[in-house]
Amino acid sequence: MFGYKVFGSEKSAGKNGRKPMTSRRKYYASVISMAAIILAGLGMFLAAVIYA
Repeated sequence: MFGYKVFGSEKSAGKNGRKPMTSRRKYYASVISMAAIILAGLGMFLAAVIYA
């Protein structure tokens, strides 16, 4: 959720055309956070399958 929120704010900032470097940094941070959340979810799912 946090990464998605940051991604949405980055989109609106990109439309205004202000601070391209900051918005790009926010975009990368959101992508990394979303990937981390997805990997954590997959890890928990795999752990549940293995321990079940």
